[in-house]
Parts: sequence; structure tokens; C-alpha cells
Amino acid sequence: MDSNGNVDIAGDLILAGVMGGRYGDLTVKLGDSEGENKFSLVNSDDEEVFSVDSTGKITASDLSLTQDEETPENTSIGKGMIDAGESVVTVSTSRVMPDSQIVLTFAGNYSPATRYWYENIEEEVGFDVALDLATTQDVEFTWWIVNSPGEESAP
Repeated sequence: MDSNGNVDIAGDLILAGVMGGRYGDLTVKLGDSEGENKFSLVNSDDEEVFSVDSTGKITASDLSLTQDEETPENTSIGKGMIDAGESVVTVSTSRVMPDSQIVLTFAGNYSPATRYWYENIEEEVGFDVALDLATTQDVEFTWWIVNSPGEESAP
């Protein structure tokens, strides 16, 4: 350990407890910005289950997202409802970009409509979910915004 409290370890570091930052944050600084280095988590079989490289590319064997209950307009996944007699509803979210792909899944029958789509993307504001005909009952749907690498994502 040097006089500033920095520690260099050439070998493995094995912890039995929790690793954390003194003030709540923990930063892992990778050695380049070209994607050559990555931070990985492996399971007990030494299989990589999560990694993030130095360009920010994330690889995961599974993905689970949660909705931001306090500020739902800042989330990239959520739920919506098209009310009976309506064929369009607006979803407000700052995470949508002009080239975003939006995955929609309806949780019920939206008849007599037979088709649905998203349209009218307004960057960092929201998008519309549309049906070809007004539904005869309230119908819930879920939505998930996927922004491809290279797209600027809203904060």
C-alpha cells in the first residue's frame, strides 16, 4: 500500500464478504476505451454470466429490467392501457430515440382490431401505440424500448 492508500495486487483477490465503496459508490476503471478490457462476473462453473467492456457494451446471459416507480417518464420499460372505444394512446418516456425499436405485447384481447404498431416517436418525449380499430374493452400492454449501439440514449 502506498502513502495515498492505493493497493496494487498482482494475483487474485478473494473476498468472503461484501466489497463496497466508502461513500456508497464503487468504481471499476478499465484500462482502455477500445473495448479490449472488460469487467466480468462468472458463476461457480467459471461461465461468464455478465460483462461490460470498456466501450460500455453489456453482455448478459439473462436480463431483467424494472420500472422506475418514482419517475416513470425516465424508464425504458413499462405498462400502458388503451381504453375501450380508443385506438391510440401516448406513452411518455425520455428514453425513446428516433431509431429506437419498441417491443409491444398486449395482455388481452384488443378486438375488433387485428393489428397494432407504434408511431409518432418524439425524441426524449414519447411515442404512440396504435390499433387499426378502436378496442371494445380496456386492454393493457407492456412496452420495452431497445436502443441499438451507437444511438445516443437520453440521460
